[in-house]
Amino acid sequence: MEKLEEILAMWAKQIEQVLTESEQMRREADDIGPSAELTYWKSRMAKFNKWVTRLITIQWSLAVRSRKLFSRESQFSGLAA
Repeated sequence: MEKLEEILAMWAKQIEQVLTESEQMRREADDIGPSAELTYWKSRMAKFNKWVTRLITIQWSLAVRSRKLFSRESQFSGLAA
């Protein structure tokens, strides 16, 4: 659980950094054209997709670990009965 908390804290910092950079970039670049705008949003989408993929991977990992733990507990409770 501690490892998960570390990962979530790291992601929160990364998200905050991306949002801060985005705001700064928007303030500095009022005269950008459509091509630069498209490049910007493609970059944002790539970062978002990377985070989603990592979250899904962690979610599956936690589900597998929980299932293994539940199976072990079920085996032990069956022995005690």
